[in-house]
Order: sequence, then structure tokens, then C-alpha cells
Amino acid sequence: MTGYRIDRQLSGFGEHVRGWRMVMGLTAQQVSERAGITRDTLRKIESGDPGVGFGNVAQVLRALGVLDDIA
Repeated sequence: MTGYRIDRQLSGFGEHVRGWRMVMGLTAQQVSERAGITRDTLRKIESGDPGVGFGNVAQVLRALGVLDDIA
């Protein structure tokens, strides 16, 4: 049951990341380039994939300008 809750929270987090990106008017390509990751990795983050490394998530948050607000 705990795994389900984490999956749900990661999915919600990914939706927030996608929302921040869209509010800022940035494409997936722009964010992935700024973060130094592939578009596929960004897609995984935005979909809540638990296999994405924390460093990649932090790079995306920095590229969106929200890392300092979260950390």
C-alpha cells in the first residue's frame, strides 16, 4: 500500500513540474536543454517515473527557477 501512495505522490509532483513549465511558456525541448537532460528524461519526470535520478529532477527544478523555493 505504501508503494501506491508514493506512486500517486510522484505522479502529482510530475504534474506540478509540467504545470510550472507550461505556466512559464517553456517547451519540453527548452527545459530539457536548460537542464542538460534528454526530453525522454523530462517526460519521465513529468509522468512521475520513480526511476529518474534525483539529480535530474533537481536540474529540471533549477531550469524552471523553482529549486531555491523547494530546497
